[in-house]
Amino acid sequence: MESIPFSKDPLPKQVTDYCKQVTSTKAEYEAQIEAYKVLCDKYAAEKDKRRRQTMQNLLDFVMDPEGWEMKPTYAFTECLDEALRCEKAAQKSLYPIPLYDMITHAVTHATFTVGRGESTRWTVYGGMPSYSNADASKRKRYDDWTAGETSGAYVKFGSHHFNIGKTADYILKALEERYGLDFKELEKQRKSRKSGNGSKG
Repeated sequence: MESIPFSKDPLPKQVTDYCKQVTSTKAEYEAQIEAYKVLCDKYAAEKDKRRRQTMQNLLDFVMDPEGWEMKPTYAFTECLDEALRCEKAAQKSLYPIPLYDMITHAVTHATFTVGRGESTRWTVYGGMPSYSNADASKRKRYDDWTAGETSGAYVKFGSHHFNIGKTADYILKALEERYGLDFKELEKQRKSRKSGNGSKG
């Protein structure tokens, strides 16, 4: 399913159709439409791209015609608050994105298939946080993913899932504790050095 746009004028057909589906009176319908419009305003005011993606994921999840038939008046208030709280917590614990890229590259190039050699074709899926059915693999990994999708990233090996995000977190945390490192601080220092070198040259 394509992502649903945030638009109050005109209202997306998916939104009007869904609101009709979950209501039985005109007053109920208008209340659901108003909840969507309020969400549009919140989305427009939000500057953090991962929080915006969290809102998009929630909107797509709620408006799925084969979903849970959750009313927007509930989904875009209590559920939205919970989704944003979870995203905030995930952002706080997230390591620098380049480290996830490095570990993902190592993992997805580490399998060997007899007769074909090294395998590089594993698709990385974004972990599915609550209130999300958006296909993160269609967005740029990991820059356009939410923190929750990054920390929950996985690949499929037949019927098995290998959690790359959790593996990365475990490895990086273990290294920090063993050697007294702070990868977030080290990344800041690295960027500062690169910025300083750039200004000189």
